[in-house]
Parts: sequence; structure tokens; C-alpha cells
Amino acid sequence: MTKRGGLSIVRLGLLAGLVGLILVLLGVAAFLSDQASRRGPLEIPPYPNASAWGQGVNSSTQRELFYTVADATPEQVVRYYEQLLQQRTGDMQEHCIRTPATGNAPTSPNVPAFIPYQFTCLFDNSGFRATQYTRVLIYPGSFNENQYLNSEGQTVILYEQRWQS
Repeated sequence: MTKRGGLSIVRLGLLAGLVGLILVLLGVAAFLSDQASRRGPLEIPPYPNASAWGQGVNSSTQRELFYTVADATPEQVVRYYEQLLQQRTGDMQEHCIRTPATGNAPTSPNVPAFIPYQFTCLFDNSGFRATQYTRVLIYPGSFNENQYLNSEGQTVILYEQRWQS
């Protein structure tokens, strides 16, 4: 166009280049923000009325948290976590897995804290080159002579959490 108020090809090219640069910078910022959001544990709310029972592994990229529930069976607790899975995914595709699928595992007299069966629920927020998940294990408690380790008659919930450093 002419100099009298119209846009030239050079100006249009500079404007398009500037818009492209801004979009690239916004994409890089979004990627870095996404990566930074995975630098801590994926927090999943524990079952209502669950009591903190202890902590296992604890490092800069992983931890284990134990909870007990006195007034609910493992099956009742699993229903709560399956609802949370459905809320996160928006569909009915994610489920907790029972091991063994039916019945109980063979008992062993040499294992005092025997777990007859357990449910595993995986909440995964991993992305491109970034790991962030919480695996929830739910199983019936077992007898232990040590009163602090005795979970007989309760349901035990274990959070295994991993994330990026």
C-alpha cells in the first residue's frame, strides 16, 4: 500500500513476527509452569475421619503416608477413592484394582503382618518428562503385639507419592 496511511508488507511482517514471538514465549512459560507444578506431591484428600498413622519413606521426591480408619471396611474406603478417580478423569474408565481379584491370598505363618487382599488406586498427573502420582493402597488391618503397630479391626490406607525434583 502507499505511505499515506496504509500498511506496508514490511509492517505486516513485523507485526506477524511479533505475535509469533509472543505466542512462543507464552508456550514456553506454560511449559515451565506445568513442569514446576509437578515438583511436589499430588495431594489426594484422605478418606473422611481417617487418622494419620505414620510415615514411611520420606525424601525430596517421594514419601509414604499411613492412615487408619476404624469405622469403615476396605470396600467402603475403595468406593470413596473411586469417586475421586471419576471426578479427576471425568469418566468411568479408572478403577481401583483388587489383588487378588477374588478371595484372599494364601496365608503364611512366617509373615506376622499378613495382608489377605488389597486395593490399589492410582492417581496419575505425570506429563512430558515429569512424574507426579499418588498410589493409594487400601487393605484390612492386622494384629501386631506392638500396640503402635496393631491395626486389627481397622482399614489401613497407604499413600505412595512420587514427584519431580
